[in-house]
Amino acid sequence: LHSRLCNFHMESKTAKEIAFNKILLDILDQIFDSETILCSSLYFEKGSEQRIHRDGPFFYTSPKNLFVGVWIALEDIKEGTGELIYYPKGHTIPISVNNIIANGGGWNEYTKDIESECKKQNLSLQKNIANKGDVLIWHAELPHGGAAIEHPSQSHKSIVFHYKAKSVPIYGEEVFFKRAPVSKFNVFKYRSHGNRKYIDQGKPFFAKNEY
Repeated sequence: LHSRLCNFHMESKTAKEIAFNKILLDILDQIFDSETILCSSLYFEKGSEQRIHRDGPFFYTSPKNLFVGVWIALEDIKEGTGELIYYPKGHTIPISVNNIIANGGGWNEYTKDIESECKKQNLSLQKNIANKGDVLIWHAELPHGGAAIEHPSQSHKSIVFHYKAKSVPIYGEEVFFKRAPVSKFNVFKYRSHGNRKYIDQGKPFFAKNEY
């Protein structure tokens, strides 16, 4: 059970077929009111155990939040396998990024503030117990993560795709926290799948299940 495999869709025909499912893309086009562009993917064989976080800093669009994450269960998900966890309505809670930056903070302080504010608002942390083929679409600022793995021998096969509206530029954490100028980012090559564009992410690679 490997850690996450980044951008499996760059080599896998099956992953690409899932990513470009017509019904899914029609829904995302409606959400964005724009043609949808595939940015990247993460394939999981086990739960991520990631801390509660928002995707916004890593997929920072201008205007903000013209990005979504899409999680798809590739098998029936069992309890104790590191389920996807999230705070419903947590995307509505404002976090002052400017205050964090002014105090010399960054990603760690941002994620701590997110979870702290969710708890102050008495939001209930939910586990996503899904069946094979279930799809979850989340807002760029939905606080989410991975539950602790209680059964390490049990797989938790799933795939996540990241999409943005075609019309907007997208930047990384350095721009979000104002550590680098906008001009340093948003330089991508694109490939085509049918009549759809997707960012060329090169070769897939394994990465630790953490931020």
